[in-house]
Amino acid sequence: MRNIVIESINKEEIKSIIDIKKSIHNEFIENLPHIYKESDVLYTENFLSKFFKANTENRIFVAKSNNNVAGYAFVEIIRVNVPMMQKRKYIYIHDIAVGEQYRKNGVASKLLEYVEGYGKTIGADRVELAVHLFSKSAISLYEKKGYTPRTLRMEKKID
Repeated sequence: MRNIVIESINKEEIKSIIDIKKSIHNEFIENLPHIYKESDVLYTENFLSKFFKANTENRIFVAKSNNNVAGYAFVEIIRVNVPMMQKRKYIYIHDIAVGEQYRKNGVASKLLEYVEGYGKTIGADRVELAVHLFSKSAISLYEKKGYTPRTLRMEKKID
């Protein structure tokens, strides 16, 4: 699948990314039922408008194949400027997903490369993301693309 085009989302494509999110959401329910549940609402218009109003550099990028949305990435630009930490600007990928029929065709790789390129243009020095441990194929992809683990979030059920 060589004809992948990455661009910023337009309003008409929101339904397509929600459809992809819904198709993937069941994996999260299955693997983490204490966190995720069935829901018809995954992203609200209010959430989406706040996402963009928070920072004009924030983006939702879509990967398209033959004008169909094949995947997406929610990208937030974060600036750190607190006394105890190094001053920095980085990209945080809140959500990245590829529709099932487009997987294993380089769509996620192209999205990551595009996000990294966008980061360079706005002066970010890193891309960060979180991935659930059950997402073995995603972890494998990120490692192949040069991403390394930095933290491990842990939990314990309180009886």
